[in-house]
Amino acid sequence: MAEKYPPNKLAVLCGRTKMVCMWVGGMSARAIAQETGTSVTTVYRWIRRWQKEGNVETKPRCGRPRTTTPEEDQKIVETINTMPEKSASEVISLLRLQCDPRTVQRRCQEKAPCQYFQYAQNQETSYAPYMSYDRPYYPVNYPYHSY
Repeated sequence: MAEKYPPNKLAVLCGRTKMVCMWVGGMSARAIAQETGTSVTTVYRWIRRWQKEGNVETKPRCGRPRTTTPEEDQKIVETINTMPEKSASEVISLLRLQCDPRTVQRRCQEKAPCQYFQYAQNQETSYAPYMSYDRPYYPVNYPYHSY
């Protein structure tokens, strides 16, 4: 489960699961709310969800559909692994995808956040992921990579 969810989502799921476990263990909703620092309504919401659906996971929300399929996502990552000198635009051309270069960057970030991205310092002196649209982009473990 640790690979499926980022740390903040794991903490949320653990908190919800804890509420349900405390309720199954015999605690009242009011006592659970005091113990967890939430409202009684929130406790009952997660108990009802667990009773109805058997889980306390966050439901998918509406939004724009993805422009790439899981198979295309895998091909993007494989292409970057085998040809790290390719830019995001070149990967799109090579795979004949109908997406923005930023989509290629996001797919690589989703699969291996620290492996594919250099970190460039921005104006506020914080570090942000950086991948060029038009120039080669080398993974950190690429043998000829230099900063």
